[in-house]
Amino acid sequence: MTFTEHEGSVDQLCWHKTNPELLCTAGGDKTVRIWDVRQIKCCSTINTKGENINIRWSPDGKTIAVGNKEDLVTFIDTRTGQKIVEKQFNYEVNEIGWNNSGNLFFITNGQGAVPIFQYPELQVLHIAKGHCGTCICIDFDPTGKHFAVGSADASVSIWLVESFVCVRMIPRLSWPVRALHFSHDGNLLAAASEDLFIDISEVSTGARVIDISVETPTFTVAWHPKRYILAYACDDKEIYDRKKDVGTLKLFGFSS
Repeated sequence: MTFTEHEGSVDQLCWHKTNPELLCTAGGDKTVRIWDVRQIKCCSTINTKGENINIRWSPDGKTIAVGNKEDLVTFIDTRTGQKIVEKQFNYEVNEIGWNNSGNLFFITNGQGAVPIFQYPELQVLHIAKGHCGTCICIDFDPTGKHFAVGSADASVSIWLVESFVCVRMIPRLSWPVRALHFSHDGNLLAAASEDLFIDISEVSTGARVIDISVETPTFTVAWHPKRYILAYACDDKEIYDRKKDVGTLKLFGFSS
């Protein structure tokens, strides 16, 4: 399938939490689009105020949050396609997302912190401070117990969702952490960066389980929903040796 209706770059996509036929995309053409893969077409287009770079679907599937390059976050009602609210921030907004219950909304920012908001009130409940560099990415454990944050300081922090307490730091990478993903059971965490390996950690201890060698920077990783199989894609920019195996999606699996 190829979806071609965006008129600019597509920087991020997100699947509906419970409906495997629906996904949404954040476009540099100042739109958010919802796609039905059964019909291979866009079923809703929402115009926004800026070039969109981050997008997340709420756990109940009723809301999409999208962040743009001007640090504006827009919340969209997926049933009507209408904007619920827009919130402008006075700091750099990076990845965004809800906890598994959908009552908390998280933002990674350029101040080395993660503001946590009550949702839908969008009142600041807590600010998780654990990094000395920009917080870039965030992911939530499928069991609802932990969330992890990746930072420009090349470290990963693991936090308890209930208490917002940082329980461990993972400092093994040398470059800014660009992507994180918990395994289906919440036991493992994959972290990727410009390092030439993907770090796989045991969540309960932070200990390294294995590192996966790569030949170019890795900016996206995703675990299989039921098995210890990790999908990842590496950078394929022209500055790298084209003879290397780049520009491909790879899978890595191992037994428990």
